[in-house]
Amino acid sequence: MAELRPLVLDVDGTFLKTDMLFECFWAGLGRAPWATLKACARHFRHPERLKSELARIAPPAPRPAAGEP
Repeated sequence: MAELRPLVLDVDGTFLKTDMLFECFWAGLGRAPWATLKACARHFRHPERLKSELARIAPPAPRPAAGEP
């Protein structure tokens, strides 16, 4: 019998290996650290706004999910 794995959805309904908020945060720190920290301070209590701003600073790179070719 195959090992059961949990189905993971991000807040916006996409299937993910990790949370895109964290992916964009780390990418943003590498690309534009001050803009990333400023966005975190400004939108700390509004995760949907923070996620949008971080995606603008460091757009997520598309990559296949685990098990896809």
